Parts: sequence; structure tokens; C-alpha cells
Amino acid sequence: PMAAAGFRYIALMSALPLLVVGFVQNLPQSHHSSLYRKFSTAVSSSMPQQSKQLLTSTSLSSSSSSVPSLVVFDLDNTIWTPELYQLRKIQRSGGTPVAGRDVNLFPGAQSVINSIRASPGKWSKTSFAVASRTSSVSWAHDLLDQFDLRDFFEYVEIFPGDKK
Repeated sequence: PMAAAGFRYIALMSALPLLVVGFVQNLPQSHHSSLYRKFSTAVSSSMPQQSKQLLTSTSLSSSSSSVPSLVVFDLDNTIWTPELYQLRKIQRSGGTPVAGRDVNLFPGAQSVINSIRASPGKWSKTSFAVASRTSSVSWAHDLLDQFDLRDFFEYVEIFPGDKK
């Protein structure tokens, strides 16, 4: 059912105290707001309108005091854009991508991370992780450092390969 709804990344069952943040592809605009509300109650009620289109979640309790024990982010098209495979020109020239020039954080992702960092007490029992697959593993690690995100994530799992 989730794949049919257009999810690019499969979210975990609501019975688990786990949240997966993923980019939605081909999901009708009318669904974005309801999916976003489930996530935003756990993060921040003051997130900008444009952020609502970037984040989705599985079922979360509507209580803002209920937070997941683990939040797992993907990188490409969730935290940043473009996907690293699209930077072939840089790869062919032997260079490396530069944060803020070649790769940019999504404003919604930055808002979520800032909100979490601003409320450390609320998130004290929550671990944050990155799980990603890319042909440019070293670039992904380097960009986490360039964006000053390395210390935000307790677990970083980036493996070589593609998502096909």
C-alpha cells in the first residue's frame, strides 16, 4: 500500500517507536499536509509552510510529549539536494562537492534539525541516525562534516550502491 501511494522510501510500521523521514514522490499534494502534521507535532508547530511538502512520517501519536526513540534520515532528496549521483561532472573532474554551492540542505530539513537542536530536553531519549546508499560514500561523509551535521547523528550508516 505505501509503495502504491508513491513513497520512495518505505516507512516502518506504526507499532514501532521509530520514525523514518523520507522524500515523497508522486504523492498527491492533498496528502502532504496530513502526513506532515503527524511529524510536525513531534518536532515543531512553528515550521514554515514550504517545509510541509518535504517531510513525511508514519503514524505518530498526536501528543507532542510522545517522541520516537529513533529517527532515521536518508540523505539524498531528504536532507539535501541534488542526489550525489547527479554530480557526475564534479566526479569526472576529480573534485569534491562543496556544501552550499554544489549541494544544498532542504529548508525543511534544516528547520527540523534546528528545532530538534533547540529543544534538547524534549529529544533526550531519542537517537538520530542517517541510513543511505550512494555511489559516493566518501562525498556523503564529507558533506555531513561540511554541513556540520556529523555530531547531530548518533548513527551514520552510508553504504555503496544505488537505490534500484
